[in-house]
Amino acid sequence: MEKIGLDCRATSEVNPRAVFNEHNERFSRIAGRLETYYAGYSNRNKIISLLNYWLYGYRCILVCYGIGAAMRFCRGGFGSHVRFAYFHEYNIDINLQRKTIAAGHLFGLAAGLMHAACLPGGRVDSVYSKLLWRLTKFAVMAAPVAVRESRKNELVSMLVECFDGYDADVVERSLHEGLPPVFTSDQIRVPRKRPLRVDCSATSFMDFFGYENLFLFDRRLHVIGRQHGGGYDVTSDEYRVHFEKQLCDEFIGWGMSSANERQHKFPAHPRPERADGDARRLIWVERGCLPFLLHAMSPALYAQGVNKGVIDYVCDELRSMKGGFFSLPYPGLLRLDDYAGKRGDELAAGSRGGESVIRADDVLIFDHIGASLIHYCIEHGISFVIVLGREDISQLSERAAEWLGVLRSAGLAFLDDEHGLLSRRLTEIIAERGGLPVKVENYHLERFKDI
Repeated sequence: MEKIGLDCRATSEVNPRAVFNEHNERFSRIAGRLETYYAGYSNRNKIISLLNYWLYGYRCILVCYGIGAAMRFCRGGFGSHVRFAYFHEYNIDINLQRKTIAAGHLFGLAAGLMHAACLPGGRVDSVYSKLLWRLTKFAVMAAPVAVRESRKNELVSMLVECFDGYDADVVERSLHEGLPPVFTSDQIRVPRKRPLRVDCSATSFMDFFGYENLFLFDRRLHVIGRQHGGGYDVTSDEYRVHFEKQLCDEFIGWGMSSANERQHKFPAHPRPERADGDARRLIWVERGCLPFLLHAMSPALYAQGVNKGVIDYVCDELRSMKGGFFSLPYPGLLRLDDYAGKRGDELAAGSRGGESVIRADDVLIFDHIGASLIHYCIEHGISFVIVLGREDISQLSERAAEWLGVLRSAGLAFLDDEHGLLSRRLTEIIAERGGLPVKVENYHLERFKDI
């Protein structure tokens, strides 16, 4: 997918840490008044944390695209800053339209039945959890959200102070039009008052699709936030994840975080099948296109995601080998044009995702450490290699650097200036017809599985 050429600053013009620090300094000016503004709300701290993120995302749009784009974000009904960025840069509409259900007294009944809650990203692995997920979704979408204009005016006047240096009238208008209702609505009375345990990915709230209505319940929430894809805690300065964790009372990762559980995105069963006598397939797993906004929000992962040198290196290494290879492009509209002219035979990801075309004896090549399918390979012991740019190494977290060191010692991780090494090692792996080395399997068992 090609960019449509709208206004976008150069990477060198946007310092992600400076944007983050400036936001924190401005937000600290009004933090005390926000405590008073939300006094009496059972989930005051979570509402303020979510507002903190929304304002940070709004600032990132201002810095990356300009005030005109910020107005379009607010006027266009976009909840998610990142989804807006895809629309702004690529004309890809992946926005989630806010849903509401007119349920009347049924809302009170549903809210009263909730002794726990489950939202997207939570563990849904039983009939009970599936019913709980449906009940929770109904309750939050049916919640009688009531915005009070007087409170909205008061809050907007306060928030404008965070954006000195920009046209105050334009900022005020855009905040009036785009501020999600959760920040200016009355608290919602529910019949059950005991603390509510919420199992989810906290990004559910950050999309502003309606799940954030749960914060308005006059019932204290205990949010168990879960990692929902690859890339968590593998690099430094992941500011968007910082805000996600602020919404959680507990955050559970897949192996690289402070608290971890075995991932449940890719079930252990059924296991992938092996090929019947065919030669092992080399499959190059492609990244998707990324909007420039993620340079500000997740700079290290963004840098990996736009590194064309790694793509050139992998292509050269694969083409120097005997035999062909396969490419697994990112599905749908996010397919990346940087691979054009460099692909092997293409595999189409099915409706169940890229894992649906992977066989147990395949060898996968990843050119981004945040790829979710890496965890599928770990879960099933499928052979894989990771290729990064040498400049990416300094941005890895301590645990990710340790993991990469284990992979490199086993000849399963490479840098884009190690010419000839990747092709030589892939030739060896294909000839071995085995799985991951025992040393790597044992490390994965300790780091990612038996946790």
